[in-house]
Amino acid sequence: MSREVEAVRTRMAVDLYGPAATYLTFTGPVFPIRSSPRRPDIEFDIATESFDAPGELEETVGPNPAEAEGDANADMLGLNPTSMLDELGNPNLRLTFENYAPVTMERSAETVPWETWTYTQLQGGVEFTFTDEFGSGDYEFAQVPPIPTGENKLANAARMLEYAPGTVFQRIVAQTPDYYRPSIRGAALHFYYDLADFRGSEGQTNLEIYYGIPPREVEIVKGDEDFMIRVQSSMALMNEDYTHIYRATDDFFYQNSKGFSQTRGVFVPDQLQVLVPPGKYELQVQLKDMASGRTGIYKQSVEISDYALDGLHVSGIQLASSIGDEGTNDRFRKGELWVVPVPSRTYTKEQKVYAYFEIYNLKRNDYGQTRYKVKYLVRFTPEATVGIAGVITTGLRSLFKRRKPQVSVTYEQVGTERSDYEYVELDLRRAKAGVNVLVITVEDLVSGEVRVREVVFYYGGTPG
Repeated sequence: MSREVEAVRTRMAVDLYGPAATYLTFTGPVFPIRSSPRRPDIEFDIATESFDAPGELEETVGPNPAEAEGDANADMLGLNPTSMLDELGNPNLRLTFENYAPVTMERSAETVPWETWTYTQLQGGVEFTFTDEFGSGDYEFAQVPPIPTGENKLANAARMLEYAPGTVFQRIVAQTPDYYRPSIRGAALHFYYDLADFRGSEGQTNLEIYYGIPPREVEIVKGDEDFMIRVQSSMALMNEDYTHIYRATDDFFYQNSKGFSQTRGVFVPDQLQVLVPPGKYELQVQLKDMASGRTGIYKQSVEISDYALDGLHVSGIQLASSIGDEGTNDRFRKGELWVVPVPSRTYTKEQKVYAYFEIYNLKRNDYGQTRYKVKYLVRFTPEATVGIAGVITTGLRSLFKRRKPQVSVTYEQVGTERSDYEYVELDLRRAKAGVNVLVITVEDLVSGEVRVREVVFYYGGTPG
């Protein structure tokens, strides 16, 4: 155990059993747990680290002269624990808790199954002990021993209740704010990510997180024939009161016989998805390089749309590097299409800009047909900048009020399905390089409802 853990356990032992506990070696829980012998008349003597059963015959043996001399020398040096325990005379040295006791070096086998967790940074340090009282494999917080007999029994009982694992847990939950401080080895790993949400099943929403893994940020392993990258990606959504947490995680493994480009802005794309109820959440996305141990974490607040409500809806917009009817990574598949994400939201002058979205709850006319109009509008803004995570630093709404459109495309669609998907391929070679905004407006020509979605991207090079 580390010194920090040992300090927490020693402080707890002294508070529970008195100063004499500093001379004992605790190999298990400091909090008393049930011993295997289920004898209600057994009591634990902390001074001798043993159980005493009243009424049993004791064998009387004369002292060994050599041992007696050794004990005397130890007493003179002040090193005899038993002698010091006697001198301290603390009433906590002998506690009658039926057959409950801490686990020490002298007594570590005859106990119910147990497990102890020590946290050094929670309220100055705490210990949680779990026991399997019935040998079923199910562990619960260790039980509070019965009220002790003997001197100071009420004070001792109150002290036991104070350190009872279940009580400690409830107290910490009520007093400690919810936060997590990860332990990160080395410099942080920078990566790109983006997100979009779509209608899911049973009234829930499907949130997709798109990862961009820069080879220059991870350790590339050279195999016999290939170069390899292996990372672990994870995401977590916490609702506003932290009563529900939705998670997804996976290991991504990539091989390339020619190696991976170290050019700035280059990344390997991948994605995760999770089905969640609509609402406001705090999102955490994480990427860990399995070779170097470097980890990167980003957090943001998100609001997941409710597509189960009546009326016209437009999903989130997924920016893509390509959209086609063939692909190799099934994570990118949407129906009959493969949509390869661009988590950096960055396109070079040579690239076309692709965007995918879905439309829900179109209304049919008297002939059973749906009719809707889609308008694409691209605006440029010189004020905004973009960072490593694809985050735009200028407010989106303010961009539209001052800039005229550079690219505008409008068309109408006729069909029979109440839900449809759309994607667009935009050639922006004549557009100005920098941060642009794509605004998508969908109008249901049958119901007259209009919905607008927008997304920001960087066009014309690599972001700074």
